[in-house]
This record gives sequence, structure tokens and C-alpha cells, in this order.
Amino acid sequence: MADTTASFSPSCVERLKSYVNTPKGFTLAAEILVSFIIIICYASSWCGGFTTVPISEMTFSTIFFIIFMMDLDKQFLGVNWVWTDMFRAVVGAVLYIITSLVNLIGGSKDGACMAGAVLGLFAGLIFAYDTYTIYLQIQSTRQHPAAPTGEKNTVFINAFKTRSWLYLICAIFSNVLTVFVFNRWQSLNVLRQKYFCQEQKNQKQSFGQRLTEERVREEDGQ
Repeated sequence: MADTTASFSPSCVERLKSYVNTPKGFTLAAEILVSFIIIICYASSWCGGFTTVPISEMTFSTIFFIIFMMDLDKQFLGVNWVWTDMFRAVVGAVLYIITSLVNLIGGSKDGACMAGAVLGLFAGLIFAYDTYTIYLQIQSTRQHPAAPTGEKNTVFINAFKTRSWLYLICAIFSNVLTVFVFNRWQSLNVLRQKYFCQEQKNQKQSFGQRLTEERVREEDGQ
């Protein structure tokens, strides 16, 4: 058992180092790193509901990073990994750009939230660049097509449609969840502000009443 573990660990490390040095691996690593930083920014701000998008995108980027690094895409041929990866990159770019523009246009005064929005635009550009590179890969594959059987093509198409719809449902659900959580968060902030304002008013009224009572007592004493 010890020999097996010792021989397995260096191979994983070597695969990780070699894959990160490739253009695709570097792009996926950048997506994971930027998404992680955005999660920290949103989590430490009043825009905590927007952490759903970077969490989901970081999770999917990590999954595809592991799949491509371990060459699992060559073992599980029932999925068209290139098109699925392109769909992931497109959805990630759209979600990041939309959520970032919402925060920037909204004019949030929270510095961490604004930092997350700016990094979100940067992440959207990274995902858009990833989409462009995948598109170029698809174009080059079409120029030099292989000769698969019709049955395998049917399996690829059906599997891609299934995975694409699943990813689309997850993306829509994460977006809806983000809006819902953000609205709840905003309503809680409004309630907190109202509570603090009411407390300040009560304190001012009580302080004014005390001053009035003290003046009345002074007048009665005189």
C-alpha cells in the first residue's frame, strides 16, 4: 500500500505541473483562482448573496480541470467534453458580466463588493477568452474531422444534450438563487437600518424628555 501511494502522488503532482503549463490548464487555473478571490470579496461584504455565481463557476472549473488533467475525457467517451466545456465557459462569462454590472451600476458603497464586481468583470473576460479558444479548437477539429461511426455520433449528441440541459438548469437555478438571496439580504439590511433609526429616535426622545424634566425640576426648585 505504501509503495502504491508513493508512486501515485508524484504522478498527480507531475500531471498538475505539466497541465498548468499548458494554455488550457493555465486558463482553468486562472478561472479557479479569480473565482476564489471573488468569493472572499463578496463574503466579506454586504453583497453576500452574489457568492453563488463564483462558487458554482469555481466548482465547475475545478471539475473540468481535474477531468482534463487526469485525461478522463479520453476514458469516458459518452460525453462531448469540448462542447460541454464551451457551454460552461459561455454561461460563466454571461453570469459574471451580468452580476458585476448589476453591482457596479447599483453604486454600492461597500468597497469589498465593488472589488468583487471589478474582479467579476475580469473573470468574465477570462471565461470569454476560454470560450474563444474552445471555439478555435472546434473549428480546427471540423477542418480535420475523424471518422466515427454513426452510432457513436448519436451517443455523443444525446449525451451532450443531456449534460448541456443539466448544466443549463444548474446555471439558471444558481442565478435565481443569487437574486433571491440578494433580495433577502437587502430586505434584512433595510430592516436593520429602520431598527437603528428607530433606536436613535427613541434615544433622542428619551434624552429630550430627561432635559425637560430636569428643567421643570429646576424651575420648581427656584
